[in-house]
Amino acid sequence: MIWAARLLVILVVCGSLGIPIPTAAVPDSHAAFQRVWDRTDQPVSNLQVGRTWVWGPQSSSYSLNEPYNGVPGGQRTVQYFDKSRMEIND
Repeated sequence: MIWAARLLVILVVCGSLGIPIPTAAVPDSHAAFQRVWDRTDQPVSNLQVGRTWVWGPQSSSYSLNEPYNGVPGGQRTVQYFDKSRMEIND
């Protein structure tokens, strides 16, 4: 619980200084990635749950197309996060 108190102090200080606090993975991300992040990590960001991040506080990339053999078009959409990456494998 000490980490939650420290995080709360950081959020209060950032808010009082006008420093923006990320509340979404990446605003321009693929809608499916955003929905997954909102469901799993938004509660962590909002201090509603006391667990670690699944993906991370924000992504380290925008949605990207990467080569992927065996699918029409030969590509899949991915997005990288601090702890993992999301993939759309239609």
